[in-house]
Amino acid sequence: MVHSYQYDLWIGLLCGGLANLVPSVLTNPFDAIKIRIQTQPEPVAGQERMYKSLAHAASRILKEEGWKGLIMPGMTATCLRELSYSSLRFGLYQPVKSSIHKLFLNDSSTAAKGSEPFAIKVLAAGSIACIGSSLANPTDLVKIRLQREYGCIENGIYTTGLNKGLAPSYKNTFHAFYKIVQTEKFWGLYSGVQATAIRATLVTGAQLSTYDETKYVLKKWGVMQEGFPLHLTASIVAGLAATTAGAPADIIKTRLLSQAQDVKGGYTGFADCFIKMWRNEGPMSLFRGWMPSYCRIAPHFIISLPLYEQLRKGFGLGAM
Repeated sequence: MVHSYQYDLWIGLLCGGLANLVPSVLTNPFDAIKIRIQTQPEPVAGQERMYKSLAHAASRILKEEGWKGLIMPGMTATCLRELSYSSLRFGLYQPVKSSIHKLFLNDSSTAAKGSEPFAIKVLAAGSIACIGSSLANPTDLVKIRLQREYGCIENGIYTTGLNKGLAPSYKNTFHAFYKIVQTEKFWGLYSGVQATAIRATLVTGAQLSTYDETKYVLKKWGVMQEGFPLHLTASIVAGLAATTAGAPADIIKTRLLSQAQDVKGGYTGFADCFIKMWRNEGPMSLFRGWMPSYCRIAPHFIISLPLYEQLRKGFGLGAM
């Protein structure tokens, strides 16, 4: 079936948003746990961390806050993020990759899907993610702040979580947007945008390029054919690559976005946070939260990428 370029573009964006919305809702608990692990303060001498590991954090949150403490933190902001950022990074990948291929190789012919050089795939995925994540930074910022301070509330005071003993900063997602603009000005919504863009560039650059390349290589070698098994296999490989590539930028982004813009003694930017963590907490601190991050990213990719392929197929766009 022949469609117009505009149809393919808009349907691609729609498929990208829907394909990422479903797994983001399902894996939000891992995201919420990761944020708490990454943003908890260093323990005072003689004391233990509030959340020691993925299993310990999940167990403690369930005990103190029930399933709501795992499922609900930042949920609305998560949905807004996927319907904006993920629509762009998935929906624009193919057209941008084709354009870059023609531009750099001076080739006006249409390359077979997946046959483009790996570097071009990385460049296309990374550049889209950089721009898209920068535009959607407000949703990321609100999501992280709400996930960080979530807990049970009694008489207007948190009784559990990292903000235990403090009053809630925000009533809900939309109040958070309003209050951040009110207290930190409009550009406060773009606090930490550098870290957001770097993290997105690394994660999506690794995700989509690795997924695309794995599909192409397995089909070229005759190992697998186009279909769900191939999509699943490529998704698993993409999950490992993306989690590892984006781990340092992910925790730096979390710390920058979770702090208020005018906090004293906080991090002044991406480089400052990187240096302080390296010096004060050691190099491995940059990979803190890797396991909960992978537990979120792996299922997310395993659901979103094959679902995206099926949605494309259903709308007549063909395989990615």
